[in-house]
Amino acid sequence: MTSGFDPDKVKRPLSFNSNERLKSRLEIQKVMKQGRRIRQGPVSVFFLSKSYKEQEPVVQAAFSVPKRRFKSASDRNRIKRRLREAYRLAKFDLIKSTFERKKSLSLLIVWSDNSILSYINLKNELDAVIQRLQEEL
Repeated sequence: MTSGFDPDKVKRPLSFNSNERLKSRLEIQKVMKQGRRIRQGPVSVFFLSKSYKEQEPVVQAAFSVPKRRFKSASDRNRIKRRLREAYRLAKFDLIKSTFERKKSLSLLIVWSDNSILSYINLKNELDAVIQRLQEEL
């Protein structure tokens, strides 16, 4: 049985469904402790790569903005919204590369700066991190 995702036959998925979200507290802790880290500007990505199982999603992601840096919940939520949107638009190439390598990937994307960037700048930073992540896989 095939997994249903064929990168050559499927158009770019522009959704960020529930099964693509990393929600388990234990899994997030595992990614932070056992995974590797890439930092590019204000964005840090913790990632853990494992062998691919057909019933699992290829890439799962979670987003974090520390309360220590932004006391206001509305500021934290704004940054997380922008991060999710930038990731949603840039994830196809990452999914394609992990699928070709038969890997499953868990990501924790953390904003580690004290300023709120515009969406365009934030997207550029996240795209650069995803590019580096693809090279390290």
